[in-house]
Amino acid sequence: MTVTDAERIARLEVRIDSLVDIVNSMAGKQDELLALKQKGIGAFWLASTLLGTGIVGAFSTFFYWLKG
Repeated sequence: MTVTDAERIARLEVRIDSLVDIVNSMAGKQDELLALKQKGIGAFWLASTLLGTGIVGAFSTFFYWLKG
């Protein structure tokens, strides 16, 4: 192995180490995005439930009012 090959391998190892650091930081960001997604889904279902019960309550009140 020549000196230039050893230098190239050393540079490659440095670049790979930096890429590993970047990938590890991206994994943390992905976890944060998934947590935000789950919070959004929970808020959607809460709003849907509240709206649905409000509509059912309005219909039942309307039909109760029609019965007299």
